[in-house]
Amino acid sequence: MIIISDHEDSLTFDLHIISNKMCIVCVCNYNNSNLVKYLHKLDCSKCNVITFIPSFERYNLIKLNCNLCKNLKYIPNIKGLQSLTCHSCELIECISNIQELKTLICYMCPLLKHIPQFNSLVILDCSECTSIKCIPPMQGLTKLTCRQCHSLEEIHPIDSLMTLDCSGCMILKNIHSVKNLEYLNCANCYKLKQIPFSQNLRTLFCSSCECIEEIPPFQELEQLYCSLCISLTEIPSLPELQFLSCIACTRIKYIPPLQNLCKLYCSNCPIEYISPLQKLEFLACLYCPIEQIPPLQNLKKLNMKTNQALKSVLVGSLLMLGVAVFTDASAQRNQRFDRTENKIDRRENVRDRREDVRDRREDRRDRMEDRFDRRHHGGRRDRLEDIRDRREDVRDRKEDIRDRREDKRDRRENRRDRRH
Repeated sequence: MIIISDHEDSLTFDLHIISNKMCIVCVCNYNNSNLVKYLHKLDCSKCNVITFIPSFERYNLIKLNCNLCKNLKYIPNIKGLQSLTCHSCELIECISNIQELKTLICYMCPLLKHIPQFNSLVILDCSECTSIKCIPPMQGLTKLTCRQCHSLEEIHPIDSLMTLDCSGCMILKNIHSVKNLEYLNCANCYKLKQIPFSQNLRTLFCSSCECIEEIPPFQELEQLYCSLCISLTEIPSLPELQFLSCIACTRIKYIPPLQNLCKLYCSNCPIEYISPLQKLEFLACLYCPIEQIPPLQNLKKLNMKTNQALKSVLVGSLLMLGVAVFTDASAQRNQRFDRTENKIDRRENVRDRREDVRDRREDRRDRMEDRFDRRHHGGRRDRLEDIRDRREDVRDRKEDIRDRREDKRDRRENRRDRRH
């Protein structure tokens, strides 16, 4: 089964639902020259019997999708191909150097050992390719994702790179200089010793990088996540930093003056002093031996656990400024109270829903009875019920008259008794 669209400007073969050895052979032997030149996209994902991809010399193929082809071992040089997606191909060992290729998605290919040096590649995702040892220099590459490549040791210089995610590369030792990098995630790179410098870097994740001793002075950095960096000794002066998380950095003792910092997480750090931070709105400093907190004019929330004397002074001074102060005990009490209220609200909601269901069922029964009466008795049952109701009303009125007459008799007898 080969699905061919009727539109002349785009011909697409969709083979992902086929499990047939002849599916690629059918494409190769398709001899209608008027349609072959319009073939732009081919999807042969989940074809487990495919062992090779033809070169498609007579086709103008632009996009190829061969995901989850478990027996595929090789991607040939397909001229003109711009997008290749071949993730989760367990046996693939080699990808040819396709000159026009711009996007390559080949994650979870455990036997892939080498990434060619593409000339036009813009996006590369080779995450969880556990046999790749290095990323070659590729001019023009802007986004590189190579998470959890456990054999990756080196990333060569790529000046055009803007986004780099190499988290979980446990033996990665060196990332060469990247001039235009804006986003870097190198968390859990245990052997990485140095963060590459980039003038345009705005977000940096380097948590659990145990060998990093210093962070370069990035002038444009806005977010820094460096928790569990046990060798890091200080936080540099970062003029544009707005978010800082340095939890459990056991060698940091001082927070420098960061003019634009809004949120600071520094729990479990041996910090003794925090510089005046004019724009700070949130501070979490649990288990920190802080002796003095400077005036923080814009502070809105404070999460701390320290000695009782300092806590009483801080709480009194901060409450005067309208700051919401959260200690461990108060936070736990608030959480328990909120959970209890939420349980009560949920129970009431359940009861309301059950009552609504009952009401709807009763209304449905009434409507069904009315409908049945109109269909089978022409409304006679309703008329009979109305007659019964009127008769009962007459009986009730007669009983009321009798009761009033008896009351009159009783009153007369009482008057007679009083006279005699």
